[in-house]
Amino acid sequence: MENENWSCVRCGASNETWRHWCRSCPGTQDEARDQFRAQSNPTPPIAPPPGPRSGTRVNPGVIVAVLVAVAVVGAAVYFLVGRGSSTSAATTPSPQQQADSAILRLDDLPAGFATSSSSSSSNSDDSAKQSADKCFSETTGISDSDSDDAANKTADAKSKFESNSAGSVTVEAEVEFDRDPNPGSSALHVFTSPEVMACYQKLFEDSFAEKSVTLSDYQQVAVGLPAVGDERAGFEADFTVTGNTGRTARVGFVFAVVRKGDAFVTMAATGVNSDAAVGLVTDGLTTMVGRLS
Repeated sequence: MENENWSCVRCGASNETWRHWCRSCPGTQDEARDQFRAQSNPTPPIAPPPGPRSGTRVNPGVIVAVLVAVAVVGAAVYFLVGRGSSTSAATTPSPQQQADSAILRLDDLPAGFATSSSSSSSNSDDSAKQSADKCFSETTGISDSDSDDAANKTADAKSKFESNSAGSVTVEAEVEFDRDPNPGSSALHVFTSPEVMACYQKLFEDSFAEKSVTLSDYQQVAVGLPAVGDERAGFEADFTVTGNTGRTARVGFVFAVVRKGDAFVTMAATGVNSDAAVGLVTDGLTTMVGRLS
């Protein structure tokens, strides 16, 4: 009706669609127009609701399946967020989980390395280690007791890799968490002092002597490390070894430690007739420390 004129039911006058009252009897206003529209558009009868048809009924099995699905989802949400909670609580990883996550991996190293299954220590090193421990404790006043170290350690992860692509390079890494980081921190403060450096040289000499190998041309310097973690120290040693057959080899050794909180990240690289690049150690330390939360 919006596009047609309407006629007043009182006087019969024809009026434009936009008018709200009859132009011949304006006192009627909307009343005359509404009565005209009511007569022109009678209300259609209300049809009764259709009866049930078997073809459109929902299978009871489907309803049960939906209810079960909703219940399962609701239970999952309940256990995820907890009673009365709207967000899930963050879980703090344990020290061992952090150590396992941070430890050096094969894909952290350049191409040519492979995982090594060989042991990093043997009983033949015991006397040399005891001698070195005595040197360290006498020089620094810091005891290096294995039993104290084991009691203080809360987590430990290690990895070892080897490369034979150019000479022979062995890489070893360790991430350790301590209950009390102060002993390790104190050791880092004197890690590269001249007195302690002499202990390292003695450790190398005694270790090779036990295997009938002579060490010569020993050189050792402190290594500059990237500013990662809270404390850090490292050194590089180069020397020549001569076996009982007269054959010789040049050995390069890089060792460094970084403390971050109560975690100590250690990495060592040994090269035989190959450069044990300092960059290999510094890059590995940076990667491992970066994974610690």
